[in-house]
Amino acid sequence: MSPVPIVRPIVWRNALMNLAVLALFCIVGFLLNRQWGVVAGAMLSLITSLSLREILASHHRSAIRHCASQQWANAIEEYQKSLQFFAQYPWIDRYRGVTMLSSGLSYREMGLLGLGFCYGQIGKGDDALSTYRQCLNEFPDSQMAATALRLMDSAKTASEKME
Repeated sequence: MSPVPIVRPIVWRNALMNLAVLALFCIVGFLLNRQWGVVAGAMLSLITSLSLREILASHHRSAIRHCASQQWANAIEEYQKSLQFFAQYPWIDRYRGVTMLSSGLSYREMGLLGLGFCYGQIGKGDDALSTYRQCLNEFPDSQMAATALRLMDSAKTASEKME
């Protein structure tokens, strides 16, 4: 188990899109071959999903691997590349339920959260704070960004009381 906390919440709208795409693959498979078509359609859907995520979210996935091995500087670099990619192609992230068959949070939101976490791990508290604030500005419902900001604020308050 990784010592780094990884959270994978589900966005139900995207999960429903995923199921619709899976159903479409299975129906087409069934229409093409009644005996094995559903299985082939499901397998093709899975392969497509994994391939799209591997290709389109390669920097994000690399950043997570670096976090798992506590290589924070490398993770920061990869998160920045991921954020740049999804800023350049926001429609991929916006419609990730279809473009990547992903049912989780926005890759941009996850990237900002991961980047803030990495900054915190290397002692760059101001960068972590500004990154979490940016995340909350872009994603006002981000409970993880709000929680991180409250935690940082309470740590700062406790530190000031000790002085």
